[in-house]
Amino acid sequence: MRMEILKSAFRAQRINKNGVNGGKTMEKFYIVINEKFLKEIDDYRKHEEERGILVNNFFQNKGSIAGKEYHISGDGFVNRPFKEHEKHNIRLYIAHCDENNQKFGKELLKPTKLFCDSNVLMRKFRANSKTLKEFQDLCVEKEIVINNHPIQEGDYFKELHLGGDIQFQDLNMRINYI
Repeated sequence: MRMEILKSAFRAQRINKNGVNGGKTMEKFYIVINEKFLKEIDDYRKHEEERGILVNNFFQNKGSIAGKEYHISGDGFVNRPFKEHEKHNIRLYIAHCDENNQKFGKELLKPTKLFCDSNVLMRKFRANSKTLKEFQDLCVEKEIVINNHPIQEGDYFKELHLGGDIQFQDLNMRINYI
């Protein structure tokens, strides 16, 4: 059976000269039938879920962390788990707050602003810290994908002029009059 998914929906409302909604809605739908694209979407979601479960279980065993922010990264391949000899490249960050500072103390480096568009200060676990080494071992053991690359639709859609090759069925435009 061929996999199908409703990928894109476009809605535009027609507005008359006075700026008032004309009561017409135009919708255009595509059903994506490219197996590779659909598999990448499923893999991305699966890897995100696995990472979240692993981190939640890990920190529950450690007595939980304060705040909801954490960040996992690593120098290595994208969309594949790290191997035993690569595990030293896995990094773990948690939010900077008094509770985390008291709990993990000297295992953490100085707080830094990890992302330029965020105001949250994060603290990275030291490379030789016991907590980070346990986390790295767990990631390798469970074969968790650390560098989960998001799906880029432009890699698939020729219409976006980015060289894609997606196959889709245009279900035509449907106009609804309200």
